Amino acid sequence: MGLIKIKPKNADSISVGDIITFRRGDLLIVHRVISKGQDNRGIYFVTQGDNNPENDGKIYFKDVEYVTVGLIF
Repeated sequence: MGLIKIKPKNADSISVGDIITFRRGDLLIVHRVISKGQDNRGIYFVTQGDNNPENDGKIYFKDVEYVTVGLIF
């Protein structure tokens, strides 16, 4: 299986339900956006793996690498 992914132009191009790849230290993590908000640091996304019981906390746009737009089986 492969992912078709794009580099998002801005935070407005990412919506709840999208699957994003984000950087957490040296790791790249691929999880679904479950909510979107804004605080004094900017727009953030809360993500969670489909089979994970807990969310990942706030992910800021600067840490987002890609948005998945398709899967190849």
